[in-house]
Amino acid sequence: MYAEKQKLEQAKVNYELAAHFDPAHINAYNNLGVICRRQGNHEAAMQCFQFALKTEPKMNLASKNLGAVYGAMGRMNEAIQLTKQALDENPKDPEAYNNLALLYRDQCDVDECLQHLNTCLELEPKNQHASSNRLMSLNYQSELSREDVFEAHKN
Repeated sequence: MYAEKQKLEQAKVNYELAAHFDPAHINAYNNLGVICRRQGNHEAAMQCFQFALKTEPKMNLASKNLGAVYGAMGRMNEAIQLTKQALDENPKDPEAYNNLALLYRDQCDVDECLQHLNTCLELEPKNQHASSNRLMSLNYQSELSREDVFEAHKN
């Protein structure tokens, strides 16, 4: 509840307590990692996600979250690998496709980016983040005419 109410310090304390009393509580570690990431502490977030993955290697949430942290740190190959791992565990995860698309966009692979954004939007047509990311990425697609890009934005 604290995390949902954006009371991050209180949420952090409670996740730390949950992890203390149950060291195998991978959801507590994953959620603690999310809080640390929101607070800009990538190192602590990375440790939380890595611990969760060490305990449960197929935890797609921790893979996806660690991939996002690695992406923010510029560790793109590891970020892409972890995000793909998350998709292997849950191939219907629109957020993972959106994350993967942004990693490819950041590496200037617009074709791959758009492919993953399209998959995300097929799974979740009203995903505003993916829709916005797709429109922005279309601006970098040299094969599209200005009119095509404009039409996509209008639609």
